[in-house]
Amino acid sequence: MPMKVVQFGGSRQLERAIGGSASDVDVLTNPSWSTRVASALLAGAVSGAVINPLDVCMTQQQKFGGSLGGVVSGLVRTHGPKVAFRGVRATMAREGLYACGYLCGAPWLRERAGSWVPEYAKRRGLDAFVAAAAAGGTAGVLTQPIDTVKTLMQSNLGDGGTRRGKGYVATARDLVRHDGVRALWRGTVPRAARIASATVVLAAVNEMVGERVSAARAREGTGADPVQ
Repeated sequence: MPMKVVQFGGSRQLERAIGGSASDVDVLTNPSWSTRVASALLAGAVSGAVINPLDVCMTQQQKFGGSLGGVVSGLVRTHGPKVAFRGVRATMAREGLYACGYLCGAPWLRERAGSWVPEYAKRRGLDAFVAAAAAGGTAGVLTQPIDTVKTLMQSNLGDGGTRRGKGYVATARDLVRHDGVRALWRGTVPRAARIASATVVLAAVNEMVGERVSAARAREGTGADPVQ
């Protein structure tokens, strides 16, 4: 929930900020693709930093069990508050690319597909469905190595004393050395399917919200009643 709030709200605020001299209505209605990508990347990265403590707790709870409160207190007691930021750069990179998938990739593919998708398919929304699923699946495949390394880092924290868990490069290197390069893509199919499904929903919500916001601001600009 906090991840999506930051990604949706942050990307739209950044689109307006990066738009510079353009009016709010122009930026929200039709921002450039470079503005969209930059906004999605930044908003996604910030959301990754926000949810990383939850990711650490989730990974530890999945590995060892126990209540959420017990996991949190045990992590802080053994590893200190800094454990909340374990693997944070990987989480930020993952979420930045993921946000680009449904905020930029899905609408871009839908625009490109408009020339060859039959009219009946457009009316049924199949072009949006296929574009979102393709963008989400691609984002899942591309970010899987990042997520794999992040999960291993958050799972193996060391003993909390002088011995610390390995970093990004060492974790990836050890995995490849023992299990081969393909190990970086373990779990790709279920994760890509999950992200593709989520992207279909998120892309539809993003489009609907964008249309309503643009219409409301356009009405405000002409003095008409805003959309309720």
